[in-house]
Amino acid sequence: MGDERESFPSRTQLWRGAVLGTIAHAIWIAPEPLFGGAQGWDGATYLLNNGSGDRAALTFTPTHVGAAFFDLHSVRSPFRDAPHLPFSQEYHTEDYFVGAPATVQALAQRETLLYLFDDYQGQAQPLITAACWSEAEILTAREPWPEVRAHGAHLIDIQNMPPEVAIAASGGQLRTPR
Repeated sequence: MGDERESFPSRTQLWRGAVLGTIAHAIWIAPEPLFGGAQGWDGATYLLNNGSGDRAALTFTPTHVGAAFFDLHSVRSPFRDAPHLPFSQEYHTEDYFVGAPATVQALAQRETLLYLFDDYQGQAQPLITAACWSEAEILTAREPWPEVRAHGAHLIDIQNMPPEVAIAASGGQLRTPR
């Protein structure tokens, strides 16, 4: 089996991983409901927040998935003193969706990006450091998967693994709470 971190995941694997992740998360947080907001769904959008400033929103439709990620610690974060902006001299969320089908760009504007707002330069706006979307069954992006992963999609590493591997990678935490 290849390394899941080197190539774009499939839409089906991501969907299954998000569903399994939600179930596992619900079991893990049962004794500590304070962490309930770290992972969940709002309609068709799967949300992740690692509590360290990294967030993700993945919107699933019957035909597409649009995903956006914000990694506070990425060199792309606009909060850094000198952010490395990969596509232009100024920060523009839309730059990350260049090449996406118009339906995915509209989905991102209408749904996905609404969950990634923050205050930047005195106004509330969506902030992301990476994005990807589906074209048929495989996800793709404006840049290679290792770049997308490095700048935020690492948040879905577990969801992109086969269930047995994901359980082992999470430290085998899928067990009955004490």
